[in-house]
Amino acid sequence: MFDSLIFAYSYQKIILNNEGVPIDYTILDINKTFEEITGYKKKNVINKNVSESIPDILNCNINWIEFYGEVALTGKDKVIEGYFEGTDKWYKIHAYSKEKMYFTTVFIDISDIKRAELEMSKANRVKSDFLANISHEIRTPMNGILGFTDILMDVETDETKKEYIKFIQNSSYHLLAIMNDILSLSKIESLKYKIIENKVNIYEKMKHISRIYKQQANLKKIIFELEISENLDKEIIIDYNSLFRIINNLLSNSIKFTKKGYVKLSINDICTNNYIEIIVEDSGIGINDANMEKMFEAFEQGEHYLTKEFGGLGLGLTLVKKIVDLLHGKMEIESKLDEGTKIKIIIPYKEDTNDNI
Repeated sequence: MFDSLIFAYSYQKIILNNEGVPIDYTILDINKTFEEITGYKKKNVINKNVSESIPDILNCNINWIEFYGEVALTGKDKVIEGYFEGTDKWYKIHAYSKEKMYFTTVFIDISDIKRAELEMSKANRVKSDFLANISHEIRTPMNGILGFTDILMDVETDETKKEYIKFIQNSSYHLLAIMNDILSLSKIESLKYKIIENKVNIYEKMKHISRIYKQQANLKKIIFELEISENLDKEIIIDYNSLFRIINNLLSNSIKFTKKGYVKLSINDICTNNYIEIIVEDSGIGINDANMEKMFEAFEQGEHYLTKEFGGLGLGLTLVKKIVDLLHGKMEIESKLDEGTKIKIIIPYKEDTNDNI
């Protein structure tokens, strides 16, 4: 029936108990490709209950009898990926039914793809562990350098030398920030990143740290604006360290990629649902549609020339997206090339009540 077809096909009939519940199925026909990719011979499986002819199917992590039974009884098409221990292979399976009690399956061997994904996953874990280790090793001496530059700034009186020390200090802080980003990304990928909630007044914190970004914007002769809801002038329970990392990466990116115009941070309280809404918008270089999806991949900056012109590793948005997901938040991005970017994030928080303390 199916021998001329290039995909692995099989045709079956579901078997029900007295209550109408699927308990087995019988293979009525298979094609040569099915024999080739599964190793099961036609003479050994045709007109036999699958529980007898292919008993390994009962040991899978998927209840195939229940799965196929739903297809045969409802006529609803289903697609699934599954591993079969008996053949040591992964298959993508499309099951459909044109007649009640009967169903057809199309098997595609995806074992090579799955093994490649597994190898890639292993390689990513090795990479993450390596980056985490090297970041930790660099952070320790870097903290020592920063400590001594602070001392030198206090005792040095020559203005020229102080400028040199300040340059070393700023470069060290920049390198330390990169190391922290790499370390955080590695922790997330290795499932070691911890969400630690604490009580914090977001209104006071943002009013204070916004001065830092205003200074950075002034150095580039662009405008920095902060709008924050007065409803947030209260203590709430949230992972502030993660929240700060999100805002810091977004603002650092916006200031970096904005040559003229403005960078604006808006923080609103969606009090009806206990969500904080963070909006960062700028009049920067923007992102074209072709590169939008790449922006959430580590070490991507949309275009290679941006790395040379603006510097950085392209970790900012990757880290932000992963942290937002860990906080059960949502992230939206709108951008037009040469016009600017607007990123909106909402993150849940808890009210500071006696029950939460």
